[in-house]
Amino acid sequence: MAIDPKTPTTLYVGLSSYRPARTRGVFKSTDGGQTWRSVGLTDAVVVALAIDPQTPTTLYAGTDGNYVFKSTDGGETWRPAREGLSIDNVYALAIDPQSPTILYAGYAGAGGGVHGTPGGHGVFKSTDGAGTWHSLDADPANSVVTALVIDPRTPSTVYMGTEVTGMFKSTDEGDNWRAINTGLPNLGIVPVAFDPQRSNVVYGLAAGVFKSTDGGGTWRAVNTGLPTIIVTDFVVDPRTPTTLYVGTNGSGVFKSTDGAASWHATPIPGPVQPGVTRLPIRYIAVLSLDPQTPTTVYAGGESSSDNAVSTSYVFKSTDGGESWRSFKISDTGVTLRKLRIDPKNPGTLYAVNIEAGIFKSTDGGENWRSVIGGLPLEENCHLPTTCLYVRDLAIDPRTPTTLYAAKFAGVFKSADGGANWSPVITGLTNLKVTSLAIDPRTPTTIYAGTYGGGVFKSTDGGGTWTPLNSGLIDLAVSSLAIDPVNPATIYATTFITYASGGVAIAGSVFVLRQ
Repeated sequence: MAIDPKTPTTLYVGLSSYRPARTRGVFKSTDGGQTWRSVGLTDAVVVALAIDPQTPTTLYAGTDGNYVFKSTDGGETWRPAREGLSIDNVYALAIDPQSPTILYAGYAGAGGGVHGTPGGHGVFKSTDGAGTWHSLDADPANSVVTALVIDPRTPSTVYMGTEVTGMFKSTDEGDNWRAINTGLPNLGIVPVAFDPQRSNVVYGLAAGVFKSTDGGGTWRAVNTGLPTIIVTDFVVDPRTPTTLYVGTNGSGVFKSTDGAASWHATPIPGPVQPGVTRLPIRYIAVLSLDPQTPTTVYAGGESSSDNAVSTSYVFKSTDGGESWRSFKISDTGVTLRKLRIDPKNPGTLYAVNIEAGIFKSTDGGENWRSVIGGLPLEENCHLPTTCLYVRDLAIDPRTPTTLYAAKFAGVFKSADGGANWSPVITGLTNLKVTSLAIDPRTPTTIYAGTYGGGVFKSTDGGGTWTPLNSGLIDLAVSSLAIDPVNPATIYATTFITYASGGVAIAGSVFVLRQ
């Protein structure tokens, strides 16, 4: 919304409805908001408005997908003002109050939010009333810019608010920025892996990869060499923790040998299938390392984003990602969600197929069989072979034939390596289980994250459960992680939500130190 500073009963609002009515564009009121009328841009998703404080008939509109527009007649007519803008999603606008021909535009790549394209986030600046724009080179946020504010007394001071990585400040008109997040709550960075030799070193995912060397107190982006910020999985070599692997959504697998300072691609060729063009595997869903021989890497993924395949595969490298082989898991044609490796016998693997359940291999991934005895089908499903919907799988590190599976019907346990499953739900008052975590030192202690019920804890191998939600204000838990060195520290991540403009807003991360 923008208010005319000279005639405050004149207001402007941008609308960005995605509903069937598609109410979009700019609306204007001249009676303090009692009545409104459309003043154009009816095909544009308007997500930002700014008004010239000295000439308030001059307005600017930022849009999701159509760059920036300018009006010099109080919104009656609009013209594009995009010269120099290379990104079409502009989510924030700010005008220098003393020199209103100076503007700043916060933007994101196509797709918006954490789904932005490489390099697709940051700030553009104009010094000629949006006649032309140039990119401010520094992009410290590595995240979608959602707010820009200029100090009215010292307009060389600009503040930037971001979707994931917090607040930044510039005192030189945007040329340089520094983070100002001390005292703010978590910034939506999801801890996904710990350095097994130094527990203060934590890696997290948000818009790309982040690294903390003080146990999550502060974070910095470590994406040099990554062509995308859409990271789907992350693993650390347990013997050489400076060796890391990430899976991406669209660019394949990348490897770092210097603790995430830089990354290089380790391409996976697609499987040979009759009548199917062999394409590289770019959409990686899951990664896993052999705990005893960590140069053996497993990956699950597809060559395209629509998963339009008839067969599911797992990909294996025995030379740290330099070369890969493919092995068929099933003919269901749906993507893997998790890969788990038996910590005592790494030739035994379990693959969680989103719809078809759990598959097991006892020969290092070369052959697979279904292990779903006793797992119920999803409710209201009419496809008897593809409605198991297992959300997560956990292996007891001391007795790896003991397994736990997460479903929207509760937690299920197997004591025979997956051959038979039975529910363990006593005290589990919310059965929509999304994630599991096992205490590596006391594996009878298990944690279950649920959608709507928060976190539950069992200290008797799933026999009984009690809620563990003190301080957890968002009970829609998407994932759980345990500090391997200090397993009393639990991280719970909540689900991402979306704003009306389609911009992803990161879920929260909660830390429990018991």
